[in-house]
Amino acid sequence: GMIGDGKDLDVLREHLESGDETVQVAVIRAFSGWPDAAPMEDLKQVASTTENQRKHTLALKGYIDVVLVGNGKSEDEKLKEIRYAYKLSASTAESRIVLSGLSRIGTLDALEMAVGLLEDPALKNEAGAAVVRIADRTSWEFPEETARQLNSVLGKIDNETTEQRIQQILERIN
Repeated sequence: GMIGDGKDLDVLREHLESGDETVQVAVIRAFSGWPDAAPMEDLKQVASTTENQRKHTLALKGYIDVVLVGNGKSEDEKLKEIRYAYKLSASTAESRIVLSGLSRIGTLDALEMAVGLLEDPALKNEAGAAVVRIADRTSWEFPEETARQLNSVLGKIDNETTEQRIQQILERIN
């Protein structure tokens, strides 16, 4: 996968249809390490259709990874794919994987999504960390909007470190 040769992609796609789960998992792993977004749709398809939990989780993680390295994709396009990945997440652990990806998108819409996920008690800590990471990026270009979002979540954060980071970003903005 790290080589990212287009000829190899076609060969791997053939093996993805193999009846051998070990081969399928190996292909999913190879796609997940691809240096661009070429296998994005393949991973998305596996994550959308497989009933095998292991393949689902691997494909979902790989899908997020290739979306984020997606050369030529705008932040908005990446966010759209991350939203779709969140809909595909079938467990708290998978939702956390999606949140980790979300935190790498520095837009106000990504910040808004992360803030919204603070409402889920199972994701609260990860969502708080994502809010901080995203706000750290958005605060430079959109200070007022970022400050408004951060002020709205201060009472919802249970993690002292996260709260301190939010305060630091707010101080820098002001």
